[in-house]
Amino acid sequence: MPRSGRRTGHEQAVHDRAIELIARQRYSFTDKITYRNPGERRTMSAGRVGGKDQYPDIVVVSRLRKARLICEVETESSVTEEEADQWQDYASLGVPFYLYVPSSKVVEAESLIQARGLRGAIRGLRAYSLGRADITIEDVWDGQAQ
Repeated sequence: MPRSGRRTGHEQAVHDRAIELIARQRYSFTDKITYRNPGERRTMSAGRVGGKDQYPDIVVVSRLRKARLICEVETESSVTEEEADQWQDYASLGVPFYLYVPSSKVVEAESLIQARGLRGAIRGLRAYSLGRADITIEDVWDGQAQ
């Protein structure tokens, strides 16, 4: 993903660890497959926008490889206007979209979501805090239970 080039090595490691822990905690299914797209790795596209494949951090697909749910995980430095452009693209895919931000960035994320008119297009906003060996996730708001 283009933005990962702007993260420090430490922040990229935090991001990739958060993706792994979120996927394990929230998106382990027996009837669906969960793919992870950390950093520059492109494992599963969630669809196309403007002729370009989209690779959110987590893509849950049916056995027929159709995207059923997507998640984007932001870090301290990536809750920005530029990232909000990407949120708009993901929201336009027509797949339930969950946004995960560090707990310290909830207010900024909500402001960007409001300014872009994305509140109805993003299924849920989640705040996360990483511990040494675990992650705590808070459902800030939800369009539907997940």
